[in-house]
Parts: sequence; structure tokens; C-alpha cells
Amino acid sequence: MSRLQKAAGLFCLCAIGGGGHLRGDPLDHWHQRNPLPVTTLLASVAYGNGTFLALGLNGNVTTSTDGTNWVTYNMALTNAGYGGSVAFGNGQFVAVTGWTNIWTTPDGVTWQSQGVDMGVPFNGGPGRIVYAQGLFVAIGAQGLMMTSPDGLQWNVQRIGQSVDLADVTYGNGIFVVVGSSIQSGDSVFTSPDGSTWMAEDSGDAKHLGSIAFGNGQFVAVDTRAATGFSKVSYVFTSPDGHTWTSQDPPALGPNVSWGCIVFLNGPFLAAGYF
Repeated sequence: MSRLQKAAGLFCLCAIGGGGHLRGDPLDHWHQRNPLPVTTLLASVAYGNGTFLALGLNGNVTTSTDGTNWVTYNMALTNAGYGGSVAFGNGQFVAVTGWTNIWTTPDGVTWQSQGVDMGVPFNGGPGRIVYAQGLFVAIGAQGLMMTSPDGLQWNVQRIGQSVDLADVTYGNGIFVVVGSSIQSGDSVFTSPDGSTWMAEDSGDAKHLGSIAFGNGQFVAVDTRAATGFSKVSYVFTSPDGHTWTSQDPPALGPNVSWGCIVFLNGPFLAAGYF
């Protein structure tokens, strides 16, 4: 069963930092919107050019201009079974899907495949993408790191080849990437420009799968399942991406893990699956 399929058992929530509780917040109340139901698992969403765009499994794309009414397309994106990730910048959406596929579109309807020479095959390919400071940064397994100013021309490099890179964000003037490694303290990398990367000492963190920035700090979560007698899924925080501190998260049930973390203009929200 894939991680995205497991995410069908989604649960919330855990607020970390940001101050205060969520009572009375508009995000307390959610409504399912068209299409009802969504016919595919959705992996990532971005907004630009007046359009919300959600990327799903097998090349399914769902768009909306108001967040309420949605239209679903099947773009037949090659090797897009893993869902991938999408970001908006420089006037267009850029999606990384499946193994080594990169696609661009200005509107979510007309897509173009961008041929990118990876040099050698990479298991997992690009898996997450972010746009910041005029640059797209896409990451993947085996230290795959790709950058582009426009989504068309890409620079490919490898950082920490023993690390499967899992998520990327930007804040406080630096890009921060987290991943999974068999070595302790070898799962965080930082860069001021997306080109020059530095491995950071993340302490005991070996399996950081998601990261967010807000309230002046980075927060990363361990996405391993809490198994056996271990019912803790770890949280690490950093003000600068260089110095990391392990926090005390709430205990989770066995075989439960956080799948992602986001910043909600106040609190952090971590959601998971079982």
C-alpha cells in the first residue's frame, strides 16, 4: 500500500508552537466541494493566475477559480502514479510527477513535458517542489536536487547521495531540505541560493519527511510510523536551518505517523495517517 493510499486514513491535528489554540478559528469548519467525491487521491495543491490547481494520482488534475467549484482533467502524465508535487511561479505551474517527469502549464489545462537529463536514473525521481526567490527547487531520492528559474531549463545535481530527499521549504533567507538517511544527523541540507548546499547536524533526526516555515522558525516532523512500544513521532525545530532542537510531541497510537506539516498563519498543523 502506498503512502498516499495510507493517507486515506487521515487524522488531525497537532498544533506546534505559533501560540494559542484553534478554537473559533475559521479553519475549524471544513466543507467538501465539487467534484463530489474527488475521483482520485490528491497529492499537492498550488495557486496562481487566478486558479487553484490540485495534482493527483495517475496524472489527474483538478482546478478551480473559486475553491468551491472544481473541474477534473486527466492529463495522461507519463509515470505520474505517485502523484508528485506542484508549485506556481514565474507565470506558470510546474509539476514534478513520478520518476523523472517535469510538466509546465499556465492554466492547468494545457501541459508541456520538459525533457530533463538526469545523468543517471534515480529511484523515486523528483518528489517535491517549491518556488521562492525567483527559483523552482525540486528534490527526489538519492540526493536528487534540481533548480530552475522558469520551469523550462533545469540544473541537476546530487547532494548527500545516501539521503532520500523528502521535502523542501524556504524561510529566513535560505532553502531547507529534509530527508531520510541511515545515518543520524545526516538528513538536513541548507542553501542560500539553491546551488550551494551544506549538510547540517540535525542530531538524532534520521527520517524527516516534511518541513514548514513560520513564526520565524522551521519545524520538521519524523514521518516514520510509531511502532511497538514507541508511540512517539518526533518533531525538530530550528530558527535558522542550522541548529536543530528535538521537541516533545504528543504520543501517537501504534503504527501511526505524521504525513505532513504546514504553517497556518499562526499555528503549525501536522496531519498524519495510520
